[in-house]
Formats: sequence, C-alpha cells, structure tokens
Amino acid sequence: FLAGLSLSGQSTFRSLASDTIVRHQEFLGPGYYLDGKRLNLAVMDWFMSDYPDAHEQIRLAVVSDQLSGVTYAVGGLFVLSGFLVRSDDINLSNDMFKLGILSSGAGIAFHILEITFKKKAVQQYNAGVRTHQQTVGSLQVGIRGGRFGLGWRF
Repeated sequence: FLAGLSLSGQSTFRSLASDTIVRHQEFLGPGYYLDGKRLNLAVMDWFMSDYPDAHEQIRLAVVSDQLSGVTYAVGGLFVLSGFLVRSDDINLSNDMFKLGILSSGAGIAFHILEITFKKKAVQQYNAGVRTHQQTVGSLQVGIRGGRFGLGWRF
C-alpha cells in the first residue's frame, strides 16, 4: 500500500557525500554546515577554491559582505553625527539622518546580494562534489585502436 509513496526532503548527514555543504534555515538567515560544523565565508572560500564556478560566486559573496559592513558603518556614523549636530543645525542633522538611512538601506541590499551569491556558490559546489564523487573510482570499458581495454579511473 505505501510502496508507491515517495517522500522528499533534505538528505540526512550520513547519506550525503563527505564534502557536501548543507543549508539550514536559522533565525536571521540560512546557516551553512559541513559535517555538522558551521561554516563562515572564509572557510567556504577555501573549500570552493578547487571549483571555479562556485569560487567565483563565493568571492562575490565575500565582496558583498564587506560592502554591507562598510555601508552599515557609514550609515551609523551619519546617524550619530546627525544626533551630535542636532542642537546646532537642524537642517544638517536631518540631511545626515537621511544619508544614514540611505546608507543602511544599501547595507541591506548588499546583505541580500551576499545571501544570493552564497546560495548559488553552495549549489554549484555541491554539484561539483557530486560530479567528482561519481567519476572517482569508476571502471571503464572501451575499444581503442581495434583493442579491447579495461581501466580503473581514479
């Protein structure tokens, strides 16, 4: 009766290849894990260095993360400066508040870009690992130059 049902979901850690990165949704965004250990961008960059497509995406995520941090910091400085000059020049203070909010908005945009680039990088990395796992240790049979050949590819 239940033999025809197929269930789908994320594979468990034991059924994944040893180098597969797992995405887990958390409170403020996705977390990425390898063998149960949480990964940061620097470690992900190191793991993906052998996979050019994934490495390009993770480098873009690193740059987006850095730009996000810078724009949040600049926005905070403008808001703080706006508070400090509030009593002396109300117009300048309002302009600084606007610039601070605009800069923080840019920080949010860069953070969203980082999440997108990171997700693409992990997908490309996992696809590369699966391809590598499928080709490693395979038996090949073929005919070349009129001769039959048997080989082990690793």
